[in-house]
Amino acid sequence: MVYLDNAATTRVSPEVVSGMIPYFEEVYGNAGSIHCMGRSARKAIDIAREQVSRPIGAKPENIIFTSCGSEANNLALFGVAEQLSKTGNTHIIISNIEHDSVLGCVHDLQYKYGFDVSIARADKNGIVSASEIKSLMREYTGLVSVMAVNNELGTMNPIREIGELCRSREVMFHTDCVQAYCNIPIDVEKDCIDFLSVSGHKFHAPKGVGFLYARNKEFINPILVGGGQEYGLRAGTENTPYIVGLGKAAELASDKVRNRNTYSELIRAFVSEIGNRIDGVHINGTPYSGSKIVNIRFDGVDSETLLLFLDSQGVCVSAGSACAAHSAKPSHVLKAIGLTDMEAKSSIRISISDETTKDELNFAAKEICESVNILRGK
Repeated sequence: MVYLDNAATTRVSPEVVSGMIPYFEEVYGNAGSIHCMGRSARKAIDIAREQVSRPIGAKPENIIFTSCGSEANNLALFGVAEQLSKTGNTHIIISNIEHDSVLGCVHDLQYKYGFDVSIARADKNGIVSASEIKSLMREYTGLVSVMAVNNELGTMNPIREIGELCRSREVMFHTDCVQAYCNIPIDVEKDCIDFLSVSGHKFHAPKGVGFLYARNKEFINPILVGGGQEYGLRAGTENTPYIVGLGKAAELASDKVRNRNTYSELIRAFVSEIGNRIDGVHINGTPYSGSKIVNIRFDGVDSETLLLFLDSQGVCVSAGSACAAHSAKPSHVLKAIGLTDMEAKSSIRISISDETTKDELNFAAKEICESVNILRGK
């Protein structure tokens, strides 16, 4: 089997599993308890907090552990709502290619709580420019949320430019870094980031754990109440084994991450192999941007049918975000960059990891081309 759906989730690395096991079997105390077992669990969480903060140049005390990236997005956007209301800065700017968890939060803030929302448009390459954000800013703009790497296209947004713009206007800046963390360089200080969301299962940690970086925790109100965990901002007994796994995965990823050129070379060779074999092939978004994702469109081919063909041949890819995999609607991201419904439904997403090999990509390219030819009746 060749697995090329790493933007949906990654394999948990053996080192991460090994690091987690003692906290299931031996050091299983509640981190809130004051006895030795509880203190050992608390120490492990503190170590993990330092491990996950290091790749983004953050302070450990600014890390709030969550169950996933979507919860981190919710905590950032709903959590800051009261602060925005108090200051009167109730205008929010997001892009039209954000993850559904951001879109859903802002929809509720607009229609349930009366916030004013503007939507920044990505260009045809899937990039949201700082000038587009600037054109939408108002005197009472309080928050901008733009993802660092798009989860369907792999395009990278200029978050440092956007962050600097927001900081100069005293506007808070949130960025969804679920596809970017430990994959591209990020520095919360240099990039002027106020809030940053991460999900562990995108970089070989288990599903069910993530974190929110918050530059100023006092600006956030909890969305889960009932306990004093995570500085009083996320109630619930800490998931010590998974948090330990998250920390270990972050340490491993930051140590062995390939540089952008390596990913670009792998994906460029993969796309070139497909283009040499068949015609009617297009790249959606900016190709070879350095991320691990490429979105490819095949004229006259239904992507869902193509996925089934490939699955039968042992190649795992997707038609877009796993969160919307069962929706009949075309991808809102592909529509946002100007694709028709038919074009959007003729597109697949390939996403690699640091474990992906050239041989795997060569095999996948061959199977994709053969499947496309069958579907085209050739």
